[in-house]
Amino acid sequence: MNHSSWHDRLAQFIDYLGLKPSSFEGIVGLSNGSISKPLKSKSSIGSDKFEKIFSEYPDLSPTWLLKGQGEMLLSNGPGDSQNQVAEEFVVYLKNNKDTASIIMELRGMVHDARQAHLVGLVEMVINELSKENIELKNKVIKLYEDRDRLLEKVERYL
Repeated sequence: MNHSSWHDRLAQFIDYLGLKPSSFEGIVGLSNGSISKPLKSKSSIGSDKFEKIFSEYPDLSPTWLLKGQGEMLLSNGPGDSQNQVAEEFVVYLKNNKDTASIIMELRGMVHDARQAHLVGLVEMVINELSKENIELKNKVIKLYEDRDRLLEKVERYL
């Protein structure tokens, strides 16, 4: 019999995903502290929070999380499904869809906890790359403006 609490098992699952509780809350769509505080204080959370967790991570076993029985994941298949998500993601990128629709469609293809985690990571990377892309575009614009000013000065002296 497993004597650990659901708190311990949820912390184990979050660790399995390689996340911090605060990141997990964001991915699941919960407010800051809605999971991390109950984990620390061993207090209860509402069924709505569990529903969001199981909705975001359909491969997480409710029986394991709540009762400590069975395996953590409902399926322990090979990484082929993760490769499928990655391949489909590349297809979406090639179709020039906006990043928000890509993420929404990826979330619809998720079949297990690792895939959900990967989609969350992809979303974070896309957001960071988008910010970096905007910064680089602004730098390129500035360089073109500087080049044009220099060309004007050269033309005046010729």
